[in-house]
This record gives sequence, structure tokens and C-alpha cells, in this order.
Amino acid sequence: MSTEDTSEVPDNYCLNSRDQTVVTTAIQLLEKILHADFVTPAEIVSVAKVLHVLKRLPQRSTELTVAISLSGPTRQFGEHRIYHFWQVNVFDSEVEISSGGHFYRKSTGGDTFTCMNWSGQPGVEADYGDFLAQHKIVDDAQPYDQEIAAVDLTQAGYTLSVTDDENPLLEEYDESDPAEQSGEVESPEVKYTEADQQLAKLADEAEGRRIGDYYSNPPETCDACGCEMAQRAFFVDARLRGQIMFDSLCAECFLAKGEGIGWGQGQLYQREPDGEWLLVAGFPPKKKQ
Repeated sequence: MSTEDTSEVPDNYCLNSRDQTVVTTAIQLLEKILHADFVTPAEIVSVAKVLHVLKRLPQRSTELTVAISLSGPTRQFGEHRIYHFWQVNVFDSEVEISSGGHFYRKSTGGDTFTCMNWSGQPGVEADYGDFLAQHKIVDDAQPYDQEIAAVDLTQAGYTLSVTDDENPLLEEYDESDPAEQSGEVESPEVKYTEADQQLAKLADEAEGRRIGDYYSNPPETCDACGCEMAQRAFFVDARLRGQIMFDSLCAECFLAKGEGIGWGQGQLYQREPDGEWLLVAGFPPKKKQ
């Protein structure tokens, strides 16, 4: 008789009715993205991979690593503005689904918030967190299924970020000339100052691209000195030193006035070639495993 261990890695995910609802809603989001006019053919390939994984649940699919983040338009509510984002990520066999956003008020500054987190792995109970009740100041906060039902990708202001190292088509698109594709004029030349070089040492671009959090409706000028942000390599959504207020600061003004880089202190954003601003430091706290 063989004494060889025949135990196997569990193949199926453990999903209850709540988990099924979250997954079904995420599928609806991905299907909306696939039919959006602004999504490139290269992005469609990666989104379809994640959709395949979700539609097979609770069965296990081939492992892959793809991160998808959709950001909505910024909306003004009196003295503050809000935008929401939704993420569906697959890291090997773990599936992560989340929703959140960013709240900004000139008098108190801005911060990122999380409404819902869900993650599932084969053979274990899914992890779920609902934080909606903690965000009473977020005027348009809704349960996840209602949020996704309200997403209308025919409206302006939505942006998509896709990270998939196994999709070379994404690299081909990134290497092409954005101005040539859109007919837009070239962006102003970016200045890379000594202060920018100091901030570059704090930037984790790889982690930033994995998370895919971009600043919606970024500031046009530094709140302190008034310089043009379009010509800067970095800016910080920073808490002012010794105060509770947040300002959008260029590198020089941040080093002179900012409290620091970190959650609750300051978020560092790096300017992309297409003019968008990617979060590269000051990330939200990582989930406990």
C-alpha cells in the first residue's frame, strides 16, 4: 500500500450568497467596461481575462496577475468634491474586489476612503468588509451593487487603468504616441528639479502601477506658490506641517511646508506622459493577511 500523501490544493472557492452577489456585481462592472468606447483593444484582452476568472467562480481558473481600476468623474458638492473608484484584481489565485473614492475639501484637505473590500481564495472563507456606514460625509456613497448599477460609461470623466505583465499589447499601446492617436498637442515640457529628485527617492512606481490609483481632476497650480503643475514631475496632496489642512503642493513647497509622505500625511503623485497623475507613495494601509 502506498503511503504517499495524496492531498491536493483545494480547487473551489467558498462562496456564500453575499459573496455571490459581490462577484455578480463585479461581473456587471467588467461587462460595462468591455463595451465602453474609451477602452482600447489591448485593455479589452486583460479585462476579458479577469471576467473569465469571475464567471468560473467558484471553480478555479488558471492563475494570472491582472489589476483593473476604474475611476469615476469628480463631482462637486458645495465646498467639497468627490470621485469614486472600483477595482477588480486577480493575483495568482486570489481575487480582490473593492470600491472607494477620494474626498477633498479646501478647509480640511483630502483623503482616500474605502467603501467595500472583498477577497477570495480557494478552500477558505472569503474576507469581506463593508465600511459604508463610516462615510456619512460622502454625499453620493451607495452600496456596491447600487454604485455599479449607476456607472454610466457613456458619460465623460471615467478613466481606466489596467496592469497585466502578460499582455504585451498594453506595452505596444503605451509606446505609441498619445498625441498622434488623439490629435492633441504635446504636453508642456516637464521640469525635473532638485526637489523632484528628492521625492523620486520616495516613489514606488511598481506598487503604484499595481494599485493603479490616479488622481481625478488634479490641481492646475500649486496651492502655495502658484506654479503650473503640468510642468512638474511630482506633486503631493499634503497635510501642512503642524496643521490639519491639506494642500496640493509642488516638490519645493512640500519640502518647505509638508508634514510628510504616508497615510494620513501626504500622497505623492507622479506625472505620466499622458498628463495623468499616478499615486506612487503614501498608499493606503495594506490588508492584514
